[in-house]
Amino acid sequence: MTITLARVATEFLERPEIAASTLKSYELTLLSLVKEYGRWPIDLMSRQMLEGYINRLTGLSLNTRHRHRTIIQALFNFAVEKDYLSSNPLPRFKQSPMAQKSTTVRFFSSEQMATLYYRVAPDLRMYALISLLHRSGATVTELLALDLVDLDRVNRKFQVTGRGNRQRFCFYNADTAEILERYITSERSSDCSPLFTVEQYFSKQVSRLSYRTVHKYWKDLTVHDAAIKNMRISDLRNIFINERIKLMSAEEINILLGTKSIKVGSFRENGMHKKAEYIAQKAFSILNSKNIL
Repeated sequence: MTITLARVATEFLERPEIAASTLKSYELTLLSLVKEYGRWPIDLMSRQMLEGYINRLTGLSLNTRHRHRTIIQALFNFAVEKDYLSSNPLPRFKQSPMAQKSTTVRFFSSEQMATLYYRVAPDLRMYALISLLHRSGATVTELLALDLVDLDRVNRKFQVTGRGNRQRFCFYNADTAEILERYITSERSSDCSPLFTVEQYFSKQVSRLSYRTVHKYWKDLTVHDAAIKNMRISDLRNIFINERIKLMSAEEINILLGTKSIKVGSFRENGMHKKAEYIAQKAFSILNSKNIL
């Protein structure tokens, strides 16, 4: 019996040990691969074909492209474990120095942030997404994996699973909550579960908003404004940190970001380096006791 890529992907995603948020990330990554090659027999998928597919992915950072490759490689490792293949056609990937995260932290003024919000305000979906990125410290991938039911709209928080399968709560303020409610009630499609949805132009089919689409909209909204044209959507996470560096310890920020340690020394305050404070234990109640969300 022919074993198709779609069948293997389905079995891969149905494994009970996968966390819900991780599953959403895998689904987002594998969706376009399955759309293109789902009917292909798994044993006909070659290295050249997979390399070509990965190289055709546009609008992705090098690190995001590396994540796509890692997940696809895991899919084919699963196929080997199930004896559908004798070997993985996609070889192990050594990340190039160019793909390493930059240690340079970029800063943006309150005037630039005001310009950004002015530019995205007409697009309510992007307005809600950008505001949530800016105020919660979550990543784009984490937000796009959310379903509407994942939002605690009363307490203005949601839970995500980040790197290392670490779960954390993200919080957002009243202004973001208002923007989200406007988006949910007037722009979001109610025909499917994702928080951020998109409707296909011709088929009218509603699906989860993809990172590629977000990146395209981001470029369209920012490229023509000199004040923000060099801003990256990932910079909002650094802005989130910089706005809290005066009020919180490094450990508290790490809790919010789901990181083991941030390089607080990279964030400058009036030309002076902030010294990192790495404290072993704190509770989320500390965050709620400070009016900084």
